[in-house]
Amino acid sequence: MKQKLHTLADVLVTLVIYYLVGVAAHEFWHCRIAEALGYGARACFPSWISGFVVVEPFPTDPLHIALIGVAGGGGVALLYALISHFTADWETDLVLWFFAPLHGFYAVCEVFYVLRLLPLWALGALPVPPALVVLLWKLRQHGYL
Repeated sequence: MKQKLHTLADVLVTLVIYYLVGVAAHEFWHCRIAEALGYGARACFPSWISGFVVVEPFPTDPLHIALIGVAGGGGVALLYALISHFTADWETDLVLWFFAPLHGFYAVCEVFYVLRLLPLWALGALPVPPALVVLLWKLRQHGYL
């Protein structure tokens, strides 16, 4: 029982750390791609749990809008998948396997959102079920379900 509590605490701390890193990295990738495409971009963090990017001037080319939109979640998903590949700690791997698909699905949804093809409520809701499926799969792999 004591070991399971220790493992749970480890997972929760790791979850918080990678969540916060993910917020900053998400906005970082939006900014880098916007700047690479010739736009001015700055990340804003109204709180420590969220952020957004201001791109000036706002792109009119749908391809540029889509590339900037997919960059945040896509960059974090790739980064977390890469870290997961090299980690030996299964708790960290579990957290990364939760966040990588979450950011990946969010990136796809974000493209549709910035192109005005998806409402804001769906942007936050749609990526969660696939990420939970991956999380449950990983927990079952390690004998926790």
